[in-house]
Order: sequence, then structure tokens, then C-alpha cells
Amino acid sequence: MIRYKSKVDFWLLFIPIILVFFVTAISSFYDKSYYIIFVNIPIMLIILGLFLNTYYDITHKILKIRSSGFFKLDISISDITEISETRSVLSSPASSLDRLEITYNKHYKVMISPKNKSEFISKLLELNPNIEVNLKSK
Repeated sequence: MIRYKSKVDFWLLFIPIILVFFVTAISSFYDKSYYIIFVNIPIMLIILGLFLNTYYDITHKILKIRSSGFFKLDISISDITEISETRSVLSSPASSLDRLEITYNKHYKVMISPKNKSEFISKLLELNPNIEVNLKSK
């Protein structure tokens, strides 16, 4: 089994944390409900965990996508038909906008963001050479 950690765009990580903290801090200041700030701490830790605990495992037959215990998806590597680069902002178990869109079972798609995209793609191609790869030229 090979594990690939998700690439993390820190600005993408800190915007939700800052928004949650400041919106509730301002709200608690006006309502004089200061305890609400302490309720934010577990929410911010969950957001942080989602970003920092996302990874992708490749076994000899399965691509396992995991995100902090909340998102689990197992894809048979033989079912993967296409890998394309994307910068889509759609929700996915990816902590960066530098993403790969994986098409499997003909029409299902998932977006992920492994740190080392070229190594990740090479490993999948080694296990399934029929995968069509569409990378953007730089």
C-alpha cells in the first residue's frame, strides 16, 4: 500500500476558520454571549482535521480516499477510466484547488489533490494502463 497525502492550500484552509471565528466573535460581542467563542473551538478543529487528515491509499486493486473519518470512498482501480487536471471549486475530499478529477464506473467522478500528482498518476497507470490521462500543459 502506498499513501499519498493531500496537498493543502493554506489560504483555502484558513478562510473558513477565520470566517467562523470572526462571525461568531462579533455576534457574541453584540449579544454579550462570550461562551459562543468557546463553542467555535471544536468547529475549527473539525475544519482543520478535514484539511490535514485527507489522504489517498493505493493498493494493488483499490484506490482508498479518506478525509478525517467523515469521507470514505473505495474505487476499484480497474474501474477508473480517466484522470484529468482541474481547478474546480466543487466540494470534494481535496484540500487544494490543484486537483485531479477521477472518472470511474463510466460516469461517477471524484476530485482529489495528491501532493505528488505525477507519481500518483504513474502508480495508477502501472496498475491500469487503460486509464486516459488529460493533463493541462504548463
